[in-house]
Order: sequence, then C-alpha cells, then structure tokens
Amino acid sequence: MYQTPLKYKFLKPEKIVGQRCWMNQKEVSKAYHADLDSFIVAPGIVTAQTLENQSHSTFVISKPQIGYKTATAIFYVYGENPEKTAYNLSGLINEARECTIQLERSNLFYRAILTSSSTSSTSFRYYAQVALTFNVMESLPLITHEISSNAIIYNPGTAESECILAITPKSQLSQYTIMGITIKNLTANTTVTIDGINKTVMAGADNKWADTDLIDFPVLQPGKNEITMSSKQPVVISYYPIIL
Repeated sequence: MYQTPLKYKFLKPEKIVGQRCWMNQKEVSKAYHADLDSFIVAPGIVTAQTLENQSHSTFVISKPQIGYKTATAIFYVYGENPEKTAYNLSGLINEARECTIQLERSNLFYRAILTSSSTSSTSFRYYAQVALTFNVMESLPLITHEISSNAIIYNPGTAESECILAITPKSQLSQYTIMGITIKNLTANTTVTIDGINKTVMAGADNKWADTDLIDFPVLQPGKNEITMSSKQPVVISYYPIIL
C-alpha cells in the first residue's frame, strides 16, 4: 500500500504571529497554517451617467452607483516540508474562492469573491507568502428581527441591504403579501423563505417561486424601513447591514 511521505497528523501549529482570520467560519491559522500579515480594503468605484444641460450650464446626473470594494490579503503559510506547504497553500486558495471573511480586530464581515492569487518564496524555511485579491461587500454582522404585524425596522448600514424573509403562517392562506410581494397557497406551519441574498424562494425544501409575483428581491434601505403585511403572521427578517 502507498504510504504518503507527509506526516500530517504530527504537524504542530506554530504560534500565530499575525491577526487571526476566519474564512467561512474556519480559522485559517488552524486549518491551513496561514498567518494573516495584512488586510487592506480599497473603496468601491462610483459610477454615474451624466448629460450636459446646456440651457442651464449644468449637468443632469443619474443616481450614482457605488460598486464592490476590493481587498488584498497577505498571508504567510507554513508546512513542515515543501509538500505540506504546497498542500496548505492549495487549501487556503480553494477556501478563499467564495467566502465570508472575519477578522479578529474588526466586527465587520466581508462577503468575498477571489479574483487573483500569487505566491512567492520567503527567507524562512518552509514558509511561503501568498497575496489574495478579492471583490468584497463590507457589512456589519447579521441582524435578525422577529415581527408578527406591521413594523418599522432601522437599518444601520449606509447602503441598501439584501434581506431574507421567513414567513411561517399560523393557518392555511390562499395568499399573503409582505413588502409588496404576494405569495399564494401557503400551508400552515410551513416556512416560506424569500432569500434576497442567495436569490431563492423556498417552502420547506420545495421551490416556491412560481407561487409569487416576485420581480425584485426584498431590500432594506439605510435608516427607517416600514414593513407592511396583509395579515398578522410570524415573520423573521434577516440582513447584513452593508457599509459603503
């Protein structure tokens, strides 16, 4: 039988020398022996369409749009031999492809898509440096509200935030409307989830999209939001307040 030369089970974690970091709730220093050296976020790009209004010597400007931010993370990755270092590098990059990043010294979350990676050797034995570049959406931690009638929700973010509606009707309903979205054929005690983050509509494990008039997924604007519903039913609203 083939015996791997890599003694993974004997590898002991080195002391963390950088900031602790989690990807998809995995602490990368423990999972991949990766120490975070730096994490730098650049502002999003602002775009707007403008037309010259010659009669008034001014511009007509459409609503400016602020795009995703970019982030660059520098890690030092360790292995007990070159093969193990390469193995840990591969695991870190694979984890980073689509992830939620949390940092020890921040209460912000970064929903991230990896756009590039590069590795280089270091002067330290069995350490490699890897630079990961992401497109990120920066947000506060998940906020959840439980309501059962019309309500006001305050979004502390600075941009509109995608949200998740989870409706659990107390009785069978032919239709129900919340935040301008109408759902038909609701079964008692079966949760209908309109997920504005992952873009799905489910009733339990079943696709419920066809029983809605959904055009746009629900969002919460910065500040005050009035939530209206057609009848009193238990609803859970969850969202990450987005920070521009």
